[in-house]
Amino acid sequence: MDASDGITVNMLNCNAAEMAQQDARLNHFYNVVRLNLDEPLSAQLLAAQRAWISFRDNDCGLLGMLTGGTMDALNGSSCFLEKTRARADDMQWLAESI
Repeated sequence: MDASDGITVNMLNCNAAEMAQQDARLNHFYNVVRLNLDEPLSAQLLAAQRAWISFRDNDCGLLGMLTGGTMDALNGSSCFLEKTRARADDMQWLAESI
């Protein structure tokens, strides 16, 4: 983000690049966890993940439209990034715990 020089489009590009990495990390650890669970727990994990995605999308979508200003896009993308990073951390913890 420091390399963005405070330019909104550059900050959005930084967020997008980091989001791709965190999303890949989340998907990796999600699959590790899923493959190590019996079917009832695997189905519960799927339900939890779908609910989390819905929450993230709605919560960050709101932040991305809240003021109608130029910072909305950055606020929304930052929200997506932070929530995805946190979920990836949670999934990594689960993967390392089972």
